[in-house]
Amino acid sequence: MSEPKIKCILFDWDGTLQRVSWIKHRGYAILGIFLPAWLKQFVFECIEFVDSFLAQPSLIISETCLRKIKERYRIGIATNRSKMFMETILKRAELGEGFFDVIAATRGLWNTWHERTRGWVLINPKPSLFLTHFSFRSFLRRNKINLFEVLFMGDDVSDYLSTKGTQVHFAGIAPNEARKRDFLSAGLSEELIFSTPQDALRHFGIVVE
Repeated sequence: MSEPKIKCILFDWDGTLQRVSWIKHRGYAILGIFLPAWLKQFVFECIEFVDSFLAQPSLIISETCLRKIKERYRIGIATNRSKMFMETILKRAELGEGFFDVIAATRGLWNTWHERTRGWVLINPKPSLFLTHFSFRSFLRRNKINLFEVLFMGDDVSDYLSTKGTQVHFAGIAPNEARKRDFLSAGLSEELIFSTPQDALRHFGIVVE
């Protein structure tokens, strides 16, 4: 079976393209405790703000490698951070504005009404990325890229679920067995789960060093 023709590679930022900072490691532990939804939202925004301006970016895939990939593919970022925060981080990582062809910012966690429990809950907004995200869909149209020509790489089950019902190819990044089990439980094929993003790129025939 031949490998799919890929024109665009979309990376999740934290945990896939950048190592998660100690600020987020510690901060997200707070989100794991019981808090009202509005307070979780506030804490999340504070973590994102502090992390964006203070944490030193540490790329998992080198700038040299990314530039080599850019020679053949469109590349972009999918993130729950605001676009402003993301652009700040890219400047601090010395990648700069315009390095990535598209930044699909889904703007943090949001409250939504849960019909079964009749209450407000926090959701990860990425599941709407490929179906309704206006700027990303516009980017695909401008560049004549179909969803089946997009490879999305992410380290969280929510990243995988965002591709459900679409033709987007997905590669799960699982640096440990617990994360691998999460992907398998969600229905992702084991052959599409990788220890590193470099391994995933090689699987899809994308040359990296």
